[in-house]
Amino acid sequence: SNGPSMSGDLLIKQKNENATVSATNEYKHRVSMAANFSLLLADAKLTDQHTFTCLMVYGGDIKEYSFKLVVQKLPEPLFITEKAEALEIGKRTKLGTCVAKNGNPAANIVWLKNNKTLSSDGNRILINETVVKQPGSDLLTVASTLQFSAEKDDTGAQFSCRAEHPQGRDLVSAPQTFTITCKSH
Repeated sequence: SNGPSMSGDLLIKQKNENATVSATNEYKHRVSMAANFSLLLADAKLTDQHTFTCLMVYGGDIKEYSFKLVVQKLPEPLFITEKAEALEIGKRTKLGTCVAKNGNPAANIVWLKNNKTLSSDGNRILINETVVKQPGSDLLTVASTLQFSAEKDDTGAQFSCRAEHPQGRDLVSAPQTFTITCKSH
């Protein structure tokens, strides 16, 4: 396995013998071998994202198979924060920030108006995203900020955000509506 602290044998299986655990590090009590020779890993954590290699030795022949382990975690339920007091017609305003906390890999956030996807157009709609790695856990928190210029027919429109993640299950925030105001002359 790669990384200085992570190299070394985890377990060894000799012909006609049970597999013996040779790991002395954090894997000592977490690895075992299945009947079909699969490596079993208990209590997976983010720090287990390494390349694991299986060496098969028979006669003078050595075959090597490597596998990069990716540990996935669905982010926490989405919420919209820093919400605008009101949206003014024709004036681009920060509508809010959608936050998907503690996922891996980072969720992809999509903003929706009445369940239709909004995309940055550099004019009426601007979407900016930041990804922060949480200290300690290395989990990723994504914050996506929507700036939006309202039109008259946006009165009563419902805004929400959705997280797309390899763990499936689309997460969607509670929808928000905003007061739409006209410019005061």
